[in-house]
Amino acid sequence: RDWILSFADWRAEWWAFTEGQANPVSYATQILQRELGVDLACDVGAGLPADQRFVGALTELAGVLAKGTASLKTAGVALLEALQAPAPLDVLTDVLLTRAGTPRQNIFKAALAAGDAALAIHVQVLQQVEQARHRVQEQTALRTNMHLFQAGQAYLEVLMRLMQARHEAGFQDIQWSVCTMLESSEQAEYLQYRLDARYRHLLLDEFQDTSPLQWRTLKTWLQAARDAEHAPTVFLVGDPKQAIYRFRRADPRLFDEAAAYLESEWGALRVTLNQSRRSGPAIIGLVNRVFGTLPDFGHFSPHEIAPDAAPDAVQLLESAEDSDAGSATAPSEGMRNPLETPRRGPGETRDAGEGRFFAGQIAQWVGPGGLTVDDPHTGKRPARYEDILVLVRRRGLLEPYERALRAARIPYLTRQRGGLLGTLEVRDIRQLLRFLVNPQDNLALAQVLRSPIFGAGDEDLLLLAPSVHWWSALQQTQESGVLVEAQYQLAVWMSWVARLPVHDLLDRILGGSNLVGRYQQRVPAALQASVEANLYAFLEQALNLDSGRYPSLSRFLQELDDLEFFEDDAPDEGGLGAVGNAVRIMTIHGAKGLEAPVVWLLEPREYRQRSEAGQWFVDWLPGEDRPQHFSLIPAKDALGPARLPRLEQEKRLNQQEDHNLLYVALTRARQLLVVSGRAEPEASAWFRQVSAAAPPEITVRRVAGPPCSKSLE
Repeated sequence: RDWILSFADWRAEWWAFTEGQANPVSYATQILQRELGVDLACDVGAGLPADQRFVGALTELAGVLAKGTASLKTAGVALLEALQAPAPLDVLTDVLLTRAGTPRQNIFKAALAAGDAALAIHVQVLQQVEQARHRVQEQTALRTNMHLFQAGQAYLEVLMRLMQARHEAGFQDIQWSVCTMLESSEQAEYLQYRLDARYRHLLLDEFQDTSPLQWRTLKTWLQAARDAEHAPTVFLVGDPKQAIYRFRRADPRLFDEAAAYLESEWGALRVTLNQSRRSGPAIIGLVNRVFGTLPDFGHFSPHEIAPDAAPDAVQLLESAEDSDAGSATAPSEGMRNPLETPRRGPGETRDAGEGRFFAGQIAQWVGPGGLTVDDPHTGKRPARYEDILVLVRRRGLLEPYERALRAARIPYLTRQRGGLLGTLEVRDIRQLLRFLVNPQDNLALAQVLRSPIFGAGDEDLLLLAPSVHWWSALQQTQESGVLVEAQYQLAVWMSWVARLPVHDLLDRILGGSNLVGRYQQRVPAALQASVEANLYAFLEQALNLDSGRYPSLSRFLQELDDLEFFEDDAPDEGGLGAVGNAVRIMTIHGAKGLEAPVVWLLEPREYRQRSEAGQWFVDWLPGEDRPQHFSLIPAKDALGPARLPRLEQEKRLNQQEDHNLLYVALTRARQLLVVSGRAEPEASAWFRQVSAAAPPEITVRRVAGPPCSKSLE
């Protein structure tokens, strides 16, 4: 299912790849077969016993093993029996290779001890077995892709009919339609004429984020305009060092391709700019040292600073593991009671300690005697929360930092793409709905009671802890005003479940029960707009999903779980108006084009790039009108050698983008740049890269444990 759905995401590239072909599936299969160099009709394993040279070498190797230990003799017999086996290649692989695919050491040592001739025979046998295994891998890849091409093409045909019936179009469909309309449709000449008449000057900003299909479309129009002697003025602006959107099909290599085309065909003038008007000497000096020596970081030349650049600073913060963390473990006897004993695992205490330091440092910057920022509008003034921009590669590791900010009552704002279902307030509402479906769910009830919905404390929950069924205990308690209110309100909401649609139920809970007001009373003022936006965005989601037609509340919850599992389909957090005086937490992708007086780049743990396994691989070279390769890599062990050169190139491009991400992050700061990471060799690759390149005057400050009082100043 995932492969077919992701195939549809690449449909514009698929259409370009198979353009003009009467049978797209047959064409794509033939292209892939030619590259893999295999024939599905060939039985690779059966070919080995028919190869007399191989049989002779295998027989000699078996003779060498027959002179060895009992296990070697058994292996030698198995080698000869493999020639008569129904699946000889499988038997030979099991005898000669380990599960990891490496030669078995006992056989290698036996051949080595028997002399050079025996060793050469062993190498020959291994090579032929390995070649046969590679051919089988390529056959498997071809067969898998052939079936996926068929299924994907059929799915696209149904999908397009359905979308046309609904008068819908995705971004991929629009791009492809515009491209084909400008190139070969009956309206092409008219459309080109209208574009020529309407636009005399063309400014293309952020061109490094252009996709091959977009460049093909643009180039078609420009060429037609030039041929018709109505060429517009073209101003192309971009920075390949800031190309960070390959996951959206952007290819920074097109920048050089487009520049060369405009220079040769249009007489364009290329102008470079390496002066920064944002950062001062400390930050720009660090940038020059980090990227100036990277051999694979193209388009980089040492940056200059503006003559009027303000003083700036760089701070490097290294988190060392707390020596006491290892002893902070759960009780040795019995299971930990989460209501009475907090989790004290090493990872938990360290994450929490780093979060507390993070929040404490921000509080010091904004508090009395803190930082002074040079505001371009008002001049020098004390730092505010809104002056601080926190950048992360991905949001998945931010929870301890956000928890620490909330505990310190520091306002912060974040808008996560696809992150609505993961926000604290929406998680509370989802747990409320789970409880309404299943009143025996004690964990859901505990979260609802503890949340701002009711604001119960630990002492309230301890009143319910002795009971097996908390809802029954809650209905009987009279010792806590909070719990008395909760039992009444929950009973009312439960009575609505059976007779109200999901959207109406949520509308009554959020509005009629003043739940939004409850949250606003219990969160910092700067977070109130964000919380309210997310709660109403969740209410809107009840209508967006299947137009609100749900047979039950449990079905709605299952739909939300499915959306959360498929991250690309997950709903965004609610939109915000003015940011206000709050710390901004953003991914580097979200911060593209932004700046701030203070930027803190957090890298708490190692980031691992997504594996190519299970992904569609499309190779579209700059300057070409269509992709040169289109296939799926189902698993690592199904990847033969034929596609390795293309994948190595893909890895180099991904590494280039990783450098670009770091470059974008470091160049967002105006006055203070802080980069933090962990000391362990397996963690925080960016931090190690930056600290290794830093000049002597920028020292690494080490922090162990949770020292909220230490300052970076």
